[in-house]
Amino acid sequence: MKKVIIRSVISWLPLSVAIVCIYGIMYLVVQQYIRLSANEILTEYAENTRSKLENGMTPDSIIKEIPKIDMAKSLSPFVMIYNNARILIASSASLKENYPAIATGTLDYAEKNNGNKVTWQPQQEVRNATVILHCTKDGQGYFILAGRSLREIENREHFVLLQTFAGMMLTLFATFVMVVIVQGFKRRLSKYFYST
Repeated sequence: MKKVIIRSVISWLPLSVAIVCIYGIMYLVVQQYIRLSANEILTEYAENTRSKLENGMTPDSIIKEIPKIDMAKSLSPFVMIYNNARILIASSASLKENYPAIATGTLDYAEKNNGNKVTWQPQQEVRNATVILHCTKDGQGYFILAGRSLREIENREHFVLLQTFAGMMLTLFATFVMVVIVQGFKRRLSKYFYST
């Protein structure tokens, strides 16, 4: 029996590596899809805000149309508008009555690359998906940051990770059992043919 187990382990190792790789790739694909899905509505918010600015609306009048939220508590999308000097001039979101500043390099990248999509963590346990666009109206430049909490997205990612891990362990166990059965069967067959 000991020889059967040893042979089974040797035969099973390449299969186990393939199983781990397949499940790992599956998780990464699903995790990226879930994370990127958080940007869809934000892109819409940012593009709509840019369109309104380009059509002559003021930052304050645009922000008045969006419900005010505390980003530490709410899952709702929010919009923040910065001027060309990277100064916040209008915002539908605050963080415990404060207005956290995003790194100016993030805005610089958005200006040079026709937009930016980043995860912004203004405070521990407060993580936001953000889409940043730049626009110019009458010589005045604006940065539009649309964001939303990643709390539910990250809960979903964690759930998928647990499901993937459970599926991988079940597959590893099932394939190992099958390899042991096959190795045992092969040993019995070899004894049978050898004896005859």
